[in-house]
Amino acid sequence: MDAVRFVQISDTHILRDYGKAKLCFLDSSPHNPPQILRVVLKNIAGKKDKPDFVIFSGDLVHEGDSEDYALFRRIVDETLAGIPAFFALGNHDCKEAYYQGFLREPARPSYYSVELRGLRIIVLDSAMEKNPAGSGFIDETQLAWLRGELGRKNGLGSILVLHHPPCDELKAGILPYCLKNSLALKDILKGSDVRAIFSGHTHENSVSIFAGVPQFTTGSTAFGVSIDEHDMCFTNQYTYNEALINGEGLYVHEEIFSADLKILARVSLADLMKTMEGVNP
Repeated sequence: MDAVRFVQISDTHILRDYGKAKLCFLDSSPHNPPQILRVVLKNIAGKKDKPDFVIFSGDLVHEGDSEDYALFRRIVDETLAGIPAFFALGNHDCKEAYYQGFLREPARPSYYSVELRGLRIIVLDSAMEKNPAGSGFIDETQLAWLRGELGRKNGLGSILVLHHPPCDELKAGILPYCLKNSLALKDILKGSDVRAIFSGHTHENSVSIFAGVPQFTTGSTAFGVSIDEHDMCFTNQYTYNEALINGEGLYVHEEIFSADLKILARVSLADLMKTMEGVNP
């Protein structure tokens, strides 16, 4: 069976006006996320070896309205040149606005699976709206659906797409960015045909093993994040993943397309913790 090529993009954080989100430093070029996403998608669509599909692993829009999702859809439609794309939601996404502005249809389950060239793409919804801690959770309805879905093996196997990275039991208990009920997901993945997990949320690239499955957490096309002793720093580190999978193996490559690394803004870690105080994710 021929190899399947695909691209993972995450945390695009599209908005028409970043001032309302107190992210004014993203309003102007060359650090404007809508402009950056257009460049990225045009570059992907223009490759000689075009991907078979693109996955977006959440935080499509940054707490925007239906018009912001309409802008996101225009960018995708105008640049991907018909390449299929599949979308997960993140903690900064607003479901009602997503249905109205992007899907342009009534609400439907935000988790689903599709098969393309022998590969099953399973998209989960780990988003918890209006959750300052930013952590993720997969409800029992989704878990039951996933258990049933994975009861059937697929040709090339499956990939799992969700916003929040599943973590082992220790990390899931102490890190705000993890999937809080990772252990429940781990039990379902054991013995399944899932060959890789693709997540976002952290704005940093990392590779780990979860339930015996390789997990690829990609950075962001909107801004990078780094932590120093006192601050969380927003940077111009723009990345996405390119992947190739066949019956024998999986290859994932991080594509970095920013110039010299720069800090765009800082947020005090002390202030960030105050925002999260009293939150029970």
